[in-house]
Amino acid sequence: MTSGKISLDLDEFKPQPVKIDADSRAQIKEASDNAGFTGRHAVAKTKPASLPVSAEQGGASEVKRRGRKRTTGRDVPFTVKLRRDTNNQIYELADQLECGAIAEVIEMALQALTEKIARGEPTR
Repeated sequence: MTSGKISLDLDEFKPQPVKIDADSRAQIKEASDNAGFTGRHAVAKTKPASLPVSAEQGGASEVKRRGRKRTTGRDVPFTVKLRRDTNNQIYELADQLECGAIAEVIEMALQALTEKIARGEPTR
């Protein structure tokens, strides 16, 4: 056996770019629309019209955001696995107390437990 390299000239099989003229493109679009196909091209978004600046803003160029949530100071994530009944109890208490966040229920429970310990009552 020889270890020579084999050279293949495959240029004749190279795909050639196809140019589509405007008439053909229109016919293709019409045929696809009639067949119920939809285009996958993104729709160009238009920029929103500039909002008027009120005198109260003092000519500021930025618009204030609307629907902003109130700042709670809670910025530490706390992930824990709970039993299903414990989870449901926390959410039921949040509904009864009309808490905006589940963290409020936990904070109230900690406060109550702290007060119970301070009074010297047994915790279990």
